[in-house]
Order: sequence, then C-alpha cells, then structure tokens
Amino acid sequence: MNSAFDNDNLGIRLFATIVRSLQELCIESDQEPKFWTDGYEILSKDERAIDGIADLIDQLADYPVCATGYYDEVEDQKTKCVDEYTGFYYVHIED
Repeated sequence: MNSAFDNDNLGIRLFATIVRSLQELCIESDQEPKFWTDGYEILSKDERAIDGIADLIDQLADYPVCATGYYDEVEDQKTKCVDEYTGFYYVHIED
C-alpha cells in the first residue's frame, strides 16, 4: 500500500481501513458496488459520497489529507484513455 497509509493519524488509518474493507467486498460481490477501490483510491459514481468520505477523513486527520477528482469521460475519450476508472469520482490520500 501507499506509504501515506503508514501514519498514526486517525483519519489516514480510517482511510486505509475503508480501502482494505472495500477490497474484500469487491472480491466477494458479483454486483456492481456503490464504491470500489484499486488499493490506493476509493471510487464511486456518486460525487457527494466521495466528497463526504474526503470531508470525514480530513476532519479526523485534523488537517487536509485527501484529494478528490473525477476521471472525465469526454476527456478520456479524446485522449483515448478510457478504462475502468472513466466516469468515476475518486478520493485518495495525498502523498
């Protein structure tokens, strides 16, 4: 995992716990989950949910540690970089 996870900060530990739990859920589920992870980011089609996770982690960390964004479908099509991330919002811990 990312070295940013090796931290005593409560927010960062919570983020790492969520990522580990989502990895297990994604392996066991045959349905498209509301959230998924690649081990580094938490991803969802729901922007508000991603923003909520980032806000919670930042509050628990006592300072901003999260970065959020969107893998834009139009931009990915233009650059011919369409992949499993396209169309998803994400949150991750900044290095």
